[in-house]
Amino acid sequence: MHSYYLKHKKRYSKEIEKLLSFGKTEVEKLFKEDFSVIVNQVKNTFERDILPKIPYVGGSHNVNDTNNLVGCCEYAALFLVGRKYNLSNEQIGGFLTKLEERHFKPLPVIVQKTIRKIMKRKFIQNLLKKIAENSQKFSREYPYAWEYIYEEPDDEYSHKYSCIRCGAYIFLNEMGLGDIMPYICNIDFVAFSAYGLPYYRNEVIGYGDEKCSNLFKIDADVITNNWPPHGIRNDGLK
Repeated sequence: MHSYYLKHKKRYSKEIEKLLSFGKTEVEKLFKEDFSVIVNQVKNTFERDILPKIPYVGGSHNVNDTNNLVGCCEYAALFLVGRKYNLSNEQIGGFLTKLEERHFKPLPVIVQKTIRKIMKRKFIQNLLKKIAENSQKFSREYPYAWEYIYEEPDDEYSHKYSCIRCGAYIFLNEMGLGDIMPYICNIDFVAFSAYGLPYYRNEVIGYGDEKCSNLFKIDADVITNNWPPHGIRNDGLK
């Protein structure tokens, strides 16, 4: 286990417990087991079977990728425990979506409107460019780091940037967990809808595409119907 992850192990344990706390009743109904038992099983599975294997992607120097990778692996631990209880990916994926919908509570409308106004400012495009530039530096140093490219806005989308390398996809596939990616990727829609941002995707690495497109129509309606995962429906989103 990398020393960075060892240092933050207690924090990860608390993150798992907090996430599951948003669905205590559902946990006991789904697993037919006491809440505390399932929480401990998920935490132990994460610490024993996944955390020692998570590749280092920069730690505090690359905090976004580090948190993304660890977070996806925390999700993976839930799926692994679910399999021991003969639960399907769809059952765990639906449960995970409910948990994150409660976690990412929608911001007040006035705050959402303010975020949209800020998104229209030029510095946001410059920020996306900078994120892409920095990601390319990290991706050269860390094989499991995310890599992004910036794309100019057009008549359809006000903001465009794409992921051309996903550390979670690479690592979880190596762990034999590639089939859970559609359920993990779908959480992005849940998070952006809470901020009141109309988020779209038509390409996702987890579905076999070459990149994950991140697209925004800043004046469109927010997508709130995010289950089942877009990629296994016929709405054109992934």
